[in-house]
Amino acid sequence: SVTGRSIEIDVPGTSRLLAVTRLDGGQLLACGTHGALVVVEGGEARDVPWGRTGHLYAAVSSPDGGAFAVGSGGHALAIAAPPPALRGVAPPATLEAVQTTRDLLGVTVDDAGVAWAIGAQGRLLARRAGTWSRVPVELGSANLIAVATREVPRALSNTDGPRVREVVVLAEDGTVVEVRLGD
Repeated sequence: SVTGRSIEIDVPGTSRLLAVTRLDGGQLLACGTHGALVVVEGGEARDVPWGRTGHLYAAVSSPDGGAFAVGSGGHALAIAAPPPALRGVAPPATLEAVQTTRDLLGVTVDDAGVAWAIGAQGRLLARRAGTWSRVPVELGSANLIAVATREVPRALSNTDGPRVREVVVLAEDGTVVEVRLGD
């Protein structure tokens, strides 16, 4: 059996938290409506400063120990890994360049360390060098609601070339699209 303890923490100024992920130092990073972005550590919640210019709908840990958060109006943030020497200090968040103004509803990171975001009107974006670029998918204008990634085994990829990665997205109308990418 699994048992655990519950801690209730009040996050002032936050009406609704929508996603949570873990940072490298063990802290939790939560995001939500009205731009809420907080680090929870040791029973305390600290705001992570940024412009708070939209809602944040999803978050995922990044390979460097920080995180990415995405949200309304095409917002995408890179949250730095918290330096161990600065316990109790919120890590910096940087608003990144994004090739859409549509809402971003989900985010994940693949095995190669590439972050992927999905969103309204069939938007699929890949993050490279601090910029989130659109990846064309034949999906129409359905909102994308879920994203997953995986490396495709060579036996299934029908190629002898570089490894193949696959991004699988789910649209709100039930459509599933697999996008295969070579390295």
